Amino acid sequence: MSKRTIRAILGNPFEECDLLTDAERAAANATAKGYTVRAIGKGLGISENAVRIRLRTAMFKLGCRRKPDIVRRFVQELEDRAA
Repeated sequence: MSKRTIRAILGNPFEECDLLTDAERAAANATAKGYTVRAIGKGLGISENAVRIRLRTAMFKLGCRRKPDIVRRFVQELEDRAA
Protein backbone atom coordinates (compact mmCIF):
# COMPACT_ATOMS: atom_id res chain seq x y z
CA MET A 1 0.00 0.00 0.00
CA SER A 2 1.45 3.36 -0.97
CA LYS A 3 1.82 6.41 1.22
CA ARG A 4 -0.73 8.20 -0.95
CA THR A 5 -3.21 5.31 -0.58
CA ILE A 6 -2.89 5.27 3.19
CA ARG A 7 -3.47 9.02 3.37
CA ALA A 8 -6.47 8.80 1.05
CA ILE A 9 -8.08 6.02 3.08
CA LEU A 10 -7.33 7.41 6.49
CA GLY A 11 -7.77 11.09 6.16
CA ASN A 12 -5.73 13.00 8.68
CA PRO A 13 -7.53 13.74 11.94
CA PHE A 14 -4.31 14.81 13.61
CA GLU A 15 -3.51 17.29 10.80
CA GLU A 16 -4.11 20.32 13.00
CA CYS A 17 -1.97 18.92 15.78
CA ASP A 18 1.12 21.11 15.67
CA LEU A 19 2.90 18.83 18.12
CA LEU A 20 3.50 16.06 15.58
CA THR A 21 5.77 15.94 12.56
CA ASP A 22 4.30 14.71 9.29
CA ALA A 23 5.97 11.33 9.80
CA GLU A 24 4.62 10.95 13.33
CA ARG A 25 1.19 12.07 12.20
CA ALA A 26 1.09 9.46 9.41
CA ALA A 27 2.12 6.67 11.79
CA ALA A 28 -0.39 7.76 14.46
CA ASN A 29 -3.25 8.00 11.95
CA ALA A 30 -2.51 4.57 10.49
CA THR A 31 -2.23 3.03 13.95
CA ALA A 32 -5.54 4.56 14.99
CA LYS A 33 -7.14 3.01 11.91
CA GLY A 34 -5.88 -0.42 12.93
CA TYR A 35 -2.95 -0.93 10.57
CA THR A 36 -0.09 -3.05 11.85
CA VAL A 37 3.45 -1.72 12.21
CA ARG A 38 4.45 -3.92 9.27
CA ALA A 39 1.66 -2.57 7.04
CA ILE A 40 2.44 1.02 7.98
CA GLY A 41 6.12 0.48 7.22
CA LYS A 42 5.35 -1.01 3.82
CA GLY A 43 2.86 1.74 3.02
CA LEU A 44 5.27 4.51 3.95
CA GLY A 45 8.33 2.76 2.57
CA ILE A 46 10.17 2.66 5.90
CA SER A 47 11.31 -0.07 8.27
CA GLU A 48 9.14 -1.44 11.05
CA ASN A 49 11.63 -0.08 13.56
CA ALA A 50 11.28 3.42 12.08
CA VAL A 51 7.49 3.14 12.48
CA ARG A 52 7.90 2.10 16.12
CA ILE A 53 10.17 5.08 16.79
CA ARG A 54 7.69 7.49 15.17
CA LEU A 55 4.84 5.99 17.16
CA ARG A 56 6.76 6.16 20.42
CA THR A 57 7.57 9.84 19.81
CA ALA A 58 3.99 10.65 18.76
CA MET A 59 2.59 8.87 21.79
CA PHE A 60 4.87 10.82 24.09
CA LYS A 61 3.88 14.13 22.50
CA LEU A 62 0.16 13.27 22.65
CA GLY A 63 0.38 12.05 26.23
CA CYS A 64 -0.55 8.49 25.28
CA ARG A 65 0.90 5.57 27.19
CA ARG A 66 -0.46 2.76 25.01
CA LYS A 67 -1.63 2.32 21.42
CA PRO A 68 -5.33 2.25 22.41
CA ASP A 69 -4.83 5.77 23.76
CA ILE A 70 -3.95 6.88 20.22
CA VAL A 71 -7.28 5.47 19.03
CA ARG A 72 -9.10 7.42 21.76
CA ARG A 73 -7.35 10.64 20.71
CA PHE A 74 -8.14 9.88 17.07
CA VAL A 75 -11.86 9.49 17.82
CA GLN A 76 -11.78 12.59 20.00
CA GLU A 77 -10.28 14.63 17.15
CA LEU A 78 -12.94 13.36 14.74
CA GLU A 79 -15.72 14.22 17.21
CA ASP A 80 -14.26 17.68 17.77
CA ARG A 81 -14.26 18.29 14.02
CA ALA A 82 -17.87 17.15 13.69
CA ALA A 83 -19.02 19.50 16.45
